[in-house]
Parts: sequence; C-alpha cells; structure tokens
Amino acid sequence: MRIFNQKLWGDVFFYLTIAFGVYVFLPQLDTYGLVASGDQGICLYAFDRTLHGEMPYKDYLWIYGPLLPFYYAFFLKIFGINMLSILKGQVLFKFLSGIFIFLTLRTLSFSFIGFAGALWFYVFRHNFFYTYNHDGGIFVLTIFLWMIASYIRYQRNGYLWLALFCAFILALIKINIGAVAGGVLLLTVILTDFLQGIKWAPGKKKFYIAAIGILPITVAAIYSFLLRGLSWVEINQCLPYFGAYQPYHISLFAAVVNRFLRLLRDVLTDPRQLFFTMTVIFSFVRTIQMIRNKQSSLKERNMAILIVVIFGVYYALNLHEYLMSGVWYRGYWTEPVGIVWMFSVIAMGLKRFNGIIRGVIVGIIVLIAVVSQGANTKEVKDIHRTEHYMDDPRAKIFIQNDADWIKTVQDTTGFLNLILAPNETFFAFPYDPLYYYLANRKSPTRLLNFIEMNHVTSQQEVGIIQDLERNHVNFILLTNRIRSHASDIGYFGVTYSRILAKYMAEKFVPVKSFGNWDNEGGYQASHATLILRRKEPL
Repeated sequence: MRIFNQKLWGDVFFYLTIAFGVYVFLPQLDTYGLVASGDQGICLYAFDRTLHGEMPYKDYLWIYGPLLPFYYAFFLKIFGINMLSILKGQVLFKFLSGIFIFLTLRTLSFSFIGFAGALWFYVFRHNFFYTYNHDGGIFVLTIFLWMIASYIRYQRNGYLWLALFCAFILALIKINIGAVAGGVLLLTVILTDFLQGIKWAPGKKKFYIAAIGILPITVAAIYSFLLRGLSWVEINQCLPYFGAYQPYHISLFAAVVNRFLRLLRDVLTDPRQLFFTMTVIFSFVRTIQMIRNKQSSLKERNMAILIVVIFGVYYALNLHEYLMSGVWYRGYWTEPVGIVWMFSVIAMGLKRFNGIIRGVIVGIIVLIAVVSQGANTKEVKDIHRTEHYMDDPRAKIFIQNDADWIKTVQDTTGFLNLILAPNETFFAFPYDPLYYYLANRKSPTRLLNFIEMNHVTSQQEVGIIQDLERNHVNFILLTNRIRSHASDIGYFGVTYSRILAKYMAEKFVPVKSFGNWDNEGGYQASHATLILRRKEPL
C-alpha cells in the first residue's frame, strides 16, 4: 500500500474530523451559554407547542422560517421534554456542519485542507447566541456549499438539483438566506457553464424553470398558507424585515467601515488570527497571479476564478443582514462561506510550493485550532458547577447565567406552579415565554413579545385583554425588562402598551417578587420578576 494513497488519506482525515468534532461537542451535550427569558424562551415555547400540534405564526408568534420548530419538537418527542433534548438537536447541527465543510473543501482542494477548515470552523465560528433556529440554517448551508462545489468540480446536473433542494429548505428556515442561496446557485450554473464551455441541454432548461419559477412560487405558497388569516401587522411581526419592524439601521458605508475596523482589531490583538490572515492574504495574491499567468493551464485558471468569484459573491450577499442593520452577529451567516473561500484560496495559493512547506503552513493552522479548542473546552467545564445548573425538570442543563438569574427563574417557576390550578395559565410580560415553557402552560395569547420594537397596536392590546378574560387569567408575571433605556425595549406604559398598563393597574395587585426588582432588567442578567393577582378573580 502506497503511503501517499490519496483515498487512504482522504479517509484518515475524514475520520479525524469526526473525532475532533466529537471532542468539541461531547462536553456541550448538557451545557449551554447564556439563556434569555425572551429569545431562548420563545424558541423553547415554540418547540413545545409544536409538539402539541400547534402551528408557527397562526398559533404562536414566530419570527423565523416554519420548519425547525418541527425538527426540535421531534427531539422533544424522542428524548423527553427538557432543554437537554433541544441541545442534542442543536449540537447535531453544529457537528454535521463541520463534516460538510470538510467535504466541501476536499472537493475543491485536498483532504488536509478540508481537515484544517473543518477544525477552524469548529473552534472559531461564532454561535447564534439568541436562537436555536439558525444552527439548522448553517447546517443546510454547508450541504449547499458542498453541492455547488461539486458542480464546479464535476459539472453534473444532479448536484444542481440537490443544491436547489437545499435552497428550498433554507428558505423554510430563514427566507432571505434561502433567497440568497437561490441567487448564488444561478450564478454558479451560469458562470461555470460559461467558463467550462458547457452547451445548453434540455436538462438545464428544466433546472432553470425550477430555480426561477417553481422554487419561489412554492416557498411563497407555503408561507401564504401558514400566514393566512393574520393581519398585515401580525405578518410584519412574524417576518420583521422592513420598515419600523426592522429597528436597526445603518448606512452601507458605516457598516463596511465598522466591520473592517472590528476585523482589523481582532487580527491585530490575536496572534492566531494574525498568522491566519497573513496566510490568506499571501495566498490570495498568489492565486490572482496564477489566474493572470498565461502559463497556468486554462482548467486551473478557470477553477480559481470560479472559487474566488462564486464564494466571494456568496460571502458578500450573505452579509446583507449586517449591512442593513449594523448588528454584528447578523454577519455570522457568512462564516461557513468565508471559511470555504479562505481555505480554498490557501490551497490554491500554496499549490506551487514544496509539499513540506504546504504541510507545515497548514499544519500550523491545525495546531492553532487544536490548542485553541483546549481553552474552549475549559470554558465549558467551568460552567459545569452546581451554581450553574438548572434542575427544573424541563431544563436539566448547565448554563452560563449567574446563580442569581437561575435562582430567580427557578423560584418564580416554582411559585407559579404552586399558585396555579392544574389547567390554569398566566400572562408573561413583556417578553418572557421561557416561563410558559418551564411552568408547562399555554400562553393565553398568540402574541408573545410586547417590547417597543414589536410595535403592538392599540387594537392588539384590546384583543390581548379579551384573551386574558376569555381564558380566565388571574395572574400576570412581569419582569423588570418592562423598563429599559434601550430604545428597542422601551418603558411599559410610557412608550408602549399604555392600554395594557392601565388595565393591569386597575385590575391587578402585586403579590410576590423575586430578584432585585429595582434593577433595570438586562438581556441575560439582572433578572427580576413580579407576580400580579387579579383583584376580582374570574
């Protein structure tokens, strides 16, 4: 057996990628970062209600695509109704995403680069800290990357149809990310066929009809079906992409400058990122030289053009949420695309170097990732302490929140379960559906988020009051996020929900508080609750 057998080393690095992924994610199966009673709470409530047969949008407020509540409901069904089950589903997405990063890079270059790229993804990618939904989108996006890479390499129509299916699934996870994928797929086909001299064929005609016509019509039909019966205001609250429902705005120039300065700061303050960035820049210059060098084969130059252009354009388009809002974490959608682009550029830029030099440079990148993961694993282990454990039957996980936050949440949940009759519910306000999930109660209202940025109308407030009385709600849970200096949160009764504020003041009285109610509520800290009881129970 030859020691340099390509298939052998491909298998070796594939299994090493799996092993490293297990090393990264096994400690995370019972450990999560920071939990918010709003953003994570709405996800947990949605998954639980989906398990009970309810539908996104119509039965409960949901601001992402309709698909993943069903996925996570399946994990609740199989593994039990607790946050551990949700983590299993989320970790599976993260683990498999790295595998598909490996497969994508192996298709475009060679296995060692694929291994290095997968490790870099596992160790340095940012987490969507505010939702479980987007990890599913990243997972499907990495399969999509593999499919378009395979078409660039092999020009087989089967890969286009699989990529089109991925774009469809992405649209059902986050509609704008799916739309970008559809556009990138068309670019991939057009540019690849042009550069490779592929002639028009009947099979391509069917593909174009499906991509340009059938895909958007099908996605629109699904969303229309699920959103039927909702008012225009309610639709905007479910899909908050435009106007006042998208509260964050910034100029394109400012967004680009801010991103550049932040990336520059990260590079200059972190030797690991500095080495990697310099390697990418050097490799990119070498790649451009190779494209311009007529002595390079036409096939090699065309492959380099396709990789640089297609994945570069995909990166820029996936940055659209950040560019429109200036919200840093909305740029996380670019990370798998960026990793594929950068490691492919490294592979092309170092191609003409001696094999030992290539191996040393890529080996240093692998070593940086492995050593850095040691610090990540230590951080996870540091959370594995008694004060970080939520022992609620519907939680059973370690979280990064401080002990005061956990105590407030668990004491509040325990009190709710004590005062509520078996079939009785309560009203959580302004944005705290975590308590519905933990107390195993159905919200008396479809609407779950009342903070300033959700722009709840006076007509909706009247409807909420009718829901509370129709469902015989005698208890209201307020959190100290009802008052905030943040413009997107606002002051209850002053900047938003004045009708509800007046109703609560007239009909309810405080009976119990938990945490320091005088503190202004934070996103995942300084949490306090106040329980109100109806003066004249229904």
